[in-house]
Amino acid sequence: MQELCEQLKYEDSACVELFRKGTSLWCFLVALSCACVCSPSGAALFGYQEGGVEGTTTSMTGESSAVEFVADRSKCWHSNVELLESLREDGNSHALHKLAKQDHELGRMSLPVPVEQVDLCNARLLVFAFVYCGLRLLLFCRLVPRFGVEQGLKPDGSVKIRAVDHMSWSASQGQKRKRSRKQIKEQSINGHCELPAKVSHDHLDGMLQLLRVVFALTGAVPWLWKADIDAAFRRVPLMGAHIWASGVAYLVDNVAWCSFHYGMPFGATSSVWAWHRVGAMIAFLARKLLHLPVLRYVDDYFSADRKELVEHAMQCFARLTRLLLGHTSVSDRKLDFGASLLVLGIVVEPALNGIRFILSAEKAQKYREVICRALQSGYLSCGESVKLAGKLMFATQHLFNRVGRALIKPVYAQKSSRNGVISPRLRDALQWWLRILTLAICELRDWEQVDRGVCHLFVDAASSPARCAAVLFHCDGIAYTDAAPNTAMWNLLKNRRDKQITGLEIWAIALGLSTFQRQIMGRTVFLYSDNTGM
Repeated sequence: MQELCEQLKYEDSACVELFRKGTSLWCFLVALSCACVCSPSGAALFGYQEGGVEGTTTSMTGESSAVEFVADRSKCWHSNVELLESLREDGNSHALHKLAKQDHELGRMSLPVPVEQVDLCNARLLVFAFVYCGLRLLLFCRLVPRFGVEQGLKPDGSVKIRAVDHMSWSASQGQKRKRSRKQIKEQSINGHCELPAKVSHDHLDGMLQLLRVVFALTGAVPWLWKADIDAAFRRVPLMGAHIWASGVAYLVDNVAWCSFHYGMPFGATSSVWAWHRVGAMIAFLARKLLHLPVLRYVDDYFSADRKELVEHAMQCFARLTRLLLGHTSVSDRKLDFGASLLVLGIVVEPALNGIRFILSAEKAQKYREVICRALQSGYLSCGESVKLAGKLMFATQHLFNRVGRALIKPVYAQKSSRNGVISPRLRDALQWWLRILTLAICELRDWEQVDRGVCHLFVDAASSPARCAAVLFHCDGIAYTDAAPNTAMWNLLKNRRDKQITGLEIWAIALGLSTFQRQIMGRTVFLYSDNTGM
């Protein structure tokens, strides 16, 4: 890995250091004994996250001042006691226990043990060591709760469970008043993690451009391939000095079990950044070394090639990944190719008459079920809202004319809700999405992108007296229009305390787009409005 990065002059070659770490018993013991003498290699669980490729992400902080984990380790006792007292047995507790044991066999976690009882091995030295650690477990180590999330069905028909570690959890530390979500986050592990840049990924817009380039170069309709990295986060080793803060606790038959991570946990902000560095490196090596036009969304890689070469290209990428991350990093069942392919929830179908993008019927049904449950119960948790917003991101792409950009904001905003109750604004957005998802959402794009110029549309509205106006600047000159809403239009608006200015601003946009439809047809439109809408 290091030789390839140096040979190809990869900017973030320091990410190779993430894999230089020993996960031995001694590393575990040292972490528990509050002596941070472990190897500095591995990914940091908290603090300022280093690395990244310059120019591919947008900086989030003006200065690179490190954020250390300010919580005093002497307070871990109170945090852990409060956690254990508040633990509730998860409905998938046995599956969580089984996953922890499997991770231990793979070297990604320590062996799960009861918090109050340590009996791991017959070897006297190990028994003494772990008894010693058991006595210090609640004193100097940080535990967080673990819960299970159902992720559909496995090939054998059983339910697939993913273990999620709640790294945003924090104890009340004796505070009697109810804490805000911001206060809770600031006292958690994730709250003490600072990313140096914004994580960005390739989307369907990039896939459209890639298909057009391949078609232009080859003159033939391209085929598609994709590959999914198995347990991507867990393959990045955790820094030895941070193992003390990686403990997880869960109940199995009313017995509290705990284990410590050796690999980056699913649920930590730092895991996202660590894998982002590794994932970007793999994409870079595939592009430069294998000459594959690979796109990446987190741990999903996808690309296009000629029909005769598409399977070979996929296998070349899989072999490179297996050489770098291990032979189990890409399983055969997570490799796929064909004339049409499901990519990021969208069926992509290249053909002679253009490229068709269709929302998968199965995915649309799953999204509708989540929305229906939320509307019926009047409740949408912050976790579900983030996941739902991520699944609906396809509608915010230029490919789909960004039709859902405004209506996805209330779904994202729900992550800050303290009680999960659906607000009127969120209910309107969910009902809109429910109607949209019942349609067969499909977009057909031509192989050649025709540039018919750019135009700028300025809109505004006034409430007293009510009036909407629009000004269009285009290649042929300047056009203006204005109008007052009639009674029928007023009756469509809900009563608001802002003199209906929000509705009027939106009508101004509709007025400009409809009036100047002929002038803007086929052109790129930049629309300017001070309306925040939803």
